[in-house]
Amino acid sequence: MLHRGELPQEYAVRFCDPNGVDGQFLSYFHLEKNDILFIAQLSDAAISEWFTKRFSGTEIETWNHLAVNLGRSGFPMAERLSLGLASAYRNVSGLGLETVFDVLEADERGEIT
Repeated sequence: MLHRGELPQEYAVRFCDPNGVDGQFLSYFHLEKNDILFIAQLSDAAISEWFTKRFSGTEIETWNHLAVNLGRSGFPMAERLSLGLASAYRNVSGLGLETVFDVLEADERGEIT
C-alpha cells in the first residue's frame, strides 16, 4: 500500500534518472534529487517563489520551451525517443508521436497502434 507522496516502485526506481524527463530537469537547473524532494513538499505558490528567487525568467522560459519539445528532433532526448518507442512503448510506436510527453500521454490513454 502506498502512502501519500510515495511513488509506485516502477517509477521510484527511475526517479531522477539522468536519461528521463526529471533527470533532464535536474540537469538543466543544476539541482539534486534532494532539491526536488524538498520542493515537492511546498505549496504551488511556495514552489513558484523558490524558483523565481533562484532562476531568471529567461532560464525558466527556456526550460518550458525545451520541456514541451523533449524527444523532438533537435531537442534533448531525441535519441531516447526512438529507443523508448522500440522497447518500453511499443504499443504507441506507430502513432507518429514526436515528443516524450506525447508518448507518455498516449500510453496513459491506452492508445495502441
